[in-house]
Amino acid sequence: MSEALFLDALREGLATTSDEERELRQWAWWQGNKAYRRDAPWVPLSQRTPQVRDNAEALMTLCALDDAEHRWMHAELLRELERFEEALTILNLPPFPALEPGLESLRDAARRADSRLLPLPAGSAPAVTTAPARCGVPGP
Repeated sequence: MSEALFLDALREGLATTSDEERELRQWAWWQGNKAYRRDAPWVPLSQRTPQVRDNAEALMTLCALDDAEHRWMHAELLRELERFEEALTILNLPPFPALEPGLESLRDAARRADSRLLPLPAGSAPAVTTAPARCGVPGP
């Protein structure tokens, strides 16, 4: 599965609820970062195509700050977009226990103005689901 496939699914309106839209956008983001988890030189979201940046912006609007997983995702998107002060503002909100394992890693990277993907401690990343299949997109 590719980032482009998920972005195409969104353009075609395959997501019928905000939850499905958020999950398709999340998968597009994850797939877009896949090469950077290996050997590809890092390119921040802020320097990628307009469609990738638009996806990140739309995904952030679908993140509720009263949900730990959404808050984590929102802050990480801001950091990858090189919007470090905004990421720190979200990371400095009263914490949820679920955010604690990798919170300092994200804060430190934002303070250093580092947008690169981070190796996060086990249990700190959002759970992966197979939601794309619900939207008519085969799972990864």
